[in-house]
Amino acid sequence: MEGEAQATGPAPNQIPDLIRIGAVPSSTNIDVETSILEPNTFSQSQATFIFQNKGLLHSNSKITLQLDVPASNSASDSYYPLGCGVNSLVRRAVLRAGGVEICSTDDMSHLAGYTSTFISNENNKEREQVLTARGMSHNLYYNEGEVDTASGTSSTAASAYGIDLGVERHYYQTPNPSVIDENTRLHRWQLIRGSPVFQLNLSDLFPALRTIQLPLFMMKEQISLQLIWTDDVNDAAGSNRVCIRQAHAGGIGESFEINRNNCRLVCDYIYYPQDMMEAYAAQNAVMNFTYSDFEMSKRSLTQATALTQIWNVGGNSKIVNKVVTMVSSASEGEVSALNRYHALAPNHLYTGAVADRYNGSMRSNIKYNNEFLYPVDRELNAVHFSDVIQSEGAPMFVSRDEYSYEGDTITEQKIEGHRQNGSNAADFSDGLAGRFFYQAYRLNKGERVNTRGIEVYQNYGGNGTIAYLNDTPMTWRAYLEVIKFAELRNGKLSVSFA
Repeated sequence: MEGEAQATGPAPNQIPDLIRIGAVPSSTNIDVETSILEPNTFSQSQATFIFQNKGLLHSNSKITLQLDVPASNSASDSYYPLGCGVNSLVRRAVLRAGGVEICSTDDMSHLAGYTSTFISNENNKEREQVLTARGMSHNLYYNEGEVDTASGTSSTAASAYGIDLGVERHYYQTPNPSVIDENTRLHRWQLIRGSPVFQLNLSDLFPALRTIQLPLFMMKEQISLQLIWTDDVNDAAGSNRVCIRQAHAGGIGESFEINRNNCRLVCDYIYYPQDMMEAYAAQNAVMNFTYSDFEMSKRSLTQATALTQIWNVGGNSKIVNKVVTMVSSASEGEVSALNRYHALAPNHLYTGAVADRYNGSMRSNIKYNNEFLYPVDRELNAVHFSDVIQSEGAPMFVSRDEYSYEGDTITEQKIEGHRQNGSNAADFSDGLAGRFFYQAYRLNKGERVNTRGIEVYQNYGGNGTIAYLNDTPMTWRAYLEVIKFAELRNGKLSVSFA
C-alpha cells in the first residue's frame, strides 16, 4: 500500500546462525578476504598480532613460522619434533578481546603432542609433514635385500613397522660385516638448513575456534593474539624447539631463533550478503555462546613420587568435560626424535630369568564430587588406550609399542640416527617406543565440580621402592577441558566459566 515502508532483508526467522560452523545454507553467497598481518610486537620471547574488526574470523586462519639457520652445520641438520611438528615453537597462546581473555593454552606444545596422535597416518604423510612438520606416519618395513632360504628368492616378509614419510631408506654396512643397518632420513626441505616455512591453524591453538567463528564485524574492542615462544636453550638438554640428528649430538646447545620476516598471521575474513549480516547484527545485539578451553596443572615427578600419586588438579566450581594427563622426561631434549613432547610409558624387561620379566603398568582413577569415576581402578594398558579413544571419540594412530612399550615389533632401524625402538633394552630415551602413554578421563556426569576439585590417583607400581618409570627428573601435566560462557553485548565481550 502506498505510503507504507517495505521490509528489506531476510525475515528474523530466516537468518542463519553465522558464527556456528556448518550452520549456513550452502546456497548462500560467501566472500572470503585474506589479509597478511605482520606482528605488532615481536621478540624471541613473544609476538602479538591485532585483528581487523571486519567480517567473521575463519577458524583455519594460519600462523606462519620459520627458524633461522644456525651457524654450525651439525645444528642445521636439525628438524622439528616428529610428534607435534612446528607446534614446538609455541609455549602459550592467548586470544583477547580488549582486556578480556577469551581463551588460552599453556604448555601448548605438550598438548599438541597429545592431539597430534589422532591424525591419521595418510594425513601425516601426505599433508601434515608439508604444512606443520608432523611426521608420525607408519608403514610396514619389508625385509628387502634378504633371501628366503627355503625358496632361494627375495624375502617378502615384513618383520617390523616404523616411520614412513615417503623417503627411501638408506642402507649401509656397519662395522660388523654381517649386519646391514638402515636409516630413514627426512626430506631435505624439512631440515632447518632448508629454511622451511610451516604453519599452524588458529583452531589448533584454540579449541573454541573449531566450533565458532568470531563475529569480528560486531565487536567494538581490539582483538589480539599473543604467542609466547618456548625457551630456546635453557639447560644441558639443549633446545626445546628442535630435534638434532644423533650423529651430530656434539652440536647440542646451538641457538635456534625465530625468523621475524616469516612470522605472519594469514587471516581469512568471511563475508555474507550485506543485508544478511546487518540483519544478523540487529537481531543479535546480545549474543551468548559456550565453548571449551584448557587449564593446565603441572609438577615435578620422581621415581619415588610416581609410586603413589594423589594430586588435586583443580576444576573447583567448574564444569569439566575431561582430564588429560602425561609424564614427560625433563632431561630429554633435542637429542631425541620427539624432544620433550611425549608421554612416558611404564618400562618393561624382556631379558634375563623368566621370573624377572615383566610389562610395566600404571593403576589410575579420578575422584570428584566425592565419588570415583570408575568403580574399579584402571590398570591394563589396553584399558587405558580404550579410555583415551572413548574420551576423544576418535582412534589414536599409534602402535602398542609406542603407546605402552609392550611388544617388540617396532623396528630397531633408525630415523635421523635414532633407533625407533630405543637405544637398547635399558635406555630407550631417544626412540619412539613407550613415548605416547597419554591418559584421558571423560567426566560423564555433566555435573559441576565441587569446591574440593578433581583428584587424580596414579600409581606406577614397580618393586615397591622404584617405579616402573626409568627416568628422573620428570614433569607430570594435567589438562582440564573446561566449559566457558561468553556474552557479546553491544559489541563488548564478557567471559565467565559456565
